[in-house]
Amino acid sequence: MHIGAICSRETIIASPADSIQTASQQMLQYNVGSLVLVETDAKGNKPVGIVTDRDIVLKVIAPELKISEVKLADIMSTKLLTAKETDDVYETLKKMRAKVVRRIPVVDEEGYLKGMLTIDDLLEFFNKEMGEVVSLFKKEQGR
Repeated sequence: MHIGAICSRETIIASPADSIQTASQQMLQYNVGSLVLVETDAKGNKPVGIVTDRDIVLKVIAPELKISEVKLADIMSTKLLTAKETDDVYETLKKMRAKVVRRIPVVDEEGYLKGMLTIDDLLEFFNKEMGEVVSLFKKEQGR
């Protein structure tokens, strides 16, 4: 199974130049824990970083920085792990585990943002897969 088949296509994006306040309001509005930071051109949005609610707490709130003076570019993670739409689910899970990330932007062959894969997406996929296995066993028992 390819990542493109199970990822969420609605991805909340922001600009590295956006404020912490704007990002926090977006996270609240869309009930998400992260924003993919993008640079936009005529073809679309290319991911350049990610900011999580945890980043805001640990890098801005805890050290008591002035929220109004901090931009997302100041706190974003730039070592961005991405997956291509055509990547295998199991291989992507291995990469996520190795880097200890819970969410990963999904891109096309040119690197443009196409969605977001989260642990929740993977759990739903594996739950369906296990349901198929259980169904198989039930059918065999009925023979």
